[in-house]
Amino acid sequence: MFLPVNTTSKLQQLDQGIIHTFKRFYRREDVKHVLKSLEENSSTDINVLLAMKFARKAWYLVSDVTVKNCIKKAGFWKSTDKQDLPEENDVEVGPNKEEWSKLVSHESNMLMPSFEEQTDDDIVKNCVDTCFAG
Repeated sequence: MFLPVNTTSKLQQLDQGIIHTFKRFYRREDVKHVLKSLEENSSTDINVLLAMKFARKAWYLVSDVTVKNCIKKAGFWKSTDKQDLPEENDVEVGPNKEEWSKLVSHESNMLMPSFEEQTDDDIVKNCVDTCFAG
């Protein structure tokens, strides 16, 4: 299929919502993994194989309705009937409120990056606590 120059964001179906939906499903798998790891006191690290498994599952969760809606939105849908395709508003994409709440409650146990300004004493204390913990 030939697409005119500089029309990618307007015409390509993946830019019309498929990638967005895929990323939200992927993020849900990521959060579920972190929560499960925190509950089991195991590593929250994600290796390439696990990331590929998340991506595969996320891709298969993107429904045909999402793809059809994106194709229609891009203007490639030729239909004889005027009926619109159903929206997927009721489908939960991404982590739900309960999963986010659990993740936030575990935040204190995780080493989360911080962007607040620290004094030299704070930095030394954090290093000592980290190095000699356990």
